[in-house]
Amino acid sequence: MSSNERVREALPTTAGVQPGWRPWLRRHWPVVALTALALALRLAGSRSNLPYLYSPGESIVVRQALAYGAGTLKPYTFIYPPLYSYILFACYGAYYVLGHLAGAFPTVAEFATSYFVDPTPFYWMGRILTALLGSATVPLTYAIAARAYGRKPALAAAALLAVSHLHVTHSHYVLTDVPMTFLVALAAYLVQRAAARDGLRPWLIAGLAVGVGVAMKYLAALGGLVVLVGALGWARGRSWRRALAALGIAAGGALAGFIVACPYAVLDFSALWDDLVGVQLGLNTGIAAPFGETLRFYGQTLFKTALGPPAAVAALGGLLYLTWRRRWADGLVLAFPVGYLLFLGFQGRYQPNWLLPALPFLCIAAGALLMALAQRWAGPRYRATLWSIALLALLAYPAWYSYFHVVSIRQKDTRTLAKAWVEAHIPAGTKILLDSSTTGPPLLQTLESFTRYFDQAAVDKAMDERDPVAQQAFGSYRQYQLEAARRLAGRSAAYDLEYMTLAWWRAEEGAADMAEIPVFGVYRERIFTLDQLRQAGFQYVIVSSFQYVKYVSEEGRALWPSYYAFYRSLDEQARLVQSFAADPIHQPGPDIKVYALQGAP
Repeated sequence: MSSNERVREALPTTAGVQPGWRPWLRRHWPVVALTALALALRLAGSRSNLPYLYSPGESIVVRQALAYGAGTLKPYTFIYPPLYSYILFACYGAYYVLGHLAGAFPTVAEFATSYFVDPTPFYWMGRILTALLGSATVPLTYAIAARAYGRKPALAAAALLAVSHLHVTHSHYVLTDVPMTFLVALAAYLVQRAAARDGLRPWLIAGLAVGVGVAMKYLAALGGLVVLVGALGWARGRSWRRALAALGIAAGGALAGFIVACPYAVLDFSALWDDLVGVQLGLNTGIAAPFGETLRFYGQTLFKTALGPPAAVAALGGLLYLTWRRRWADGLVLAFPVGYLLFLGFQGRYQPNWLLPALPFLCIAAGALLMALAQRWAGPRYRATLWSIALLALLAYPAWYSYFHVVSIRQKDTRTLAKAWVEAHIPAGTKILLDSSTTGPPLLQTLESFTRYFDQAAVDKAMDERDPVAQQAFGSYRQYQLEAARRLAGRSAAYDLEYMTLAWWRAEEGAADMAEIPVFGVYRERIFTLDQLRQAGFQYVIVSSFQYVKYVSEEGRALWPSYYAFYRSLDEQARLVQSFAADPIHQPGPDIKVYALQGAP
């Protein structure tokens, strides 16, 4: 079957069928069903843990969106591109208008304060949007695979992405990885369409998609590899001038798309340069891992949480198979995942969610290999049966783990349980030290604690030297946060809290003193032992395994001796009064330990 015949078989047609949606649905119900399944898995538990925020990256996007309400669309940082926060800002604007008309938000200040009292609506809206974009990537993956390989490989690819544990998990968060994955897949689909036509306009549209993707997350710039491969293949039988024209138009479209979606990249280029180059390159230099270690991590992620062992083998085998065939249509599928993974390897930093943009293409490669093996090993009579059995075998592992993820996030997190215990057993106003502001129980701070925090933050951020807009935004943020704290004071116990800020951005500790303990926050650059913490009035220390597990190992002892000494001193010099052990399914979260300093040996 030729490539054109596969396209005609896979894509909707109107010839010979009566108008309306029913004929289309009869032919494409499997794709509709897979999309519905994907949406169900991604929406289930979307309100989990709210109003508590256990995914710290979410607050960066949401708070950036709310900050635009101060009167400027300039993002306060370019470390993350602003497109998703712009979209959320529009959603929040509509929410405010509806609430204002209904009498829920008589003023903008009341609307802003409502976020700090209960942020549930703001995060839930963002999570729903992420779930929708994640689910929409499933039919988009089908469309890409159908154009390249036909209907059955496309169904296999869409099914694998629909139940991918990694994709399902991150479709529950207000983060940019899943939206970027959608936009990269959209760009690849538009390149396929452009390569099937004679005009240059489709290349402009494909370039726009790449540029908008970069405004969502910078790594989407590697989607330009698909444009490059597509244009080179499109040049066959045409003049190279046409190919260069296509590339030029696509590049112009990408630049225009990025500038429209991220205008302050031009209006404040120096800030973009400082954040993007200064911070990112600084991180790469400070904590970059070797190339092999980085790729090994992504391989482990692919096998453990992305697709599972059987489907991961099929995906990697599919990449090798498509490379061995050396067909131009395969190059469109290979260009992004191969280039993207090589770039991540050289970058030297790794997180599981960074694998997400490559997933649609890995699923397509697995689907293509599955169909090729079925055609090779089975005759026409048994081919469909073998293909179905093999596909179910590939789907079993990720589908099972995605189901248990949905079950797990509906359970109470250990941090929520720890919060309830603290409020029931530790008097309000007690002075407590936590080893993180994001990975421990979400305790309410007293007004005095909040005020101390903001006073120190103003010094750390050099607010006196910032422009008037930034000063106004900071002042409003402080005002709304303190007002929310006053309103919440009567609902739950508030505590005098301090937080440690561990130097996670470093590969190892600098000058270490085994007899001293680093405690940051208000006490920035001051050192405390547990005895000094007692003298400062601290009565409890609460720690989270999301923090301490890195430091209490033998490797942590060698690289972070002061941090190792701090956590060991808690076991030796403090009294463990309560702990909460995590369970992957029934009790998600970190292990939480509560230590009493007063009255300890």
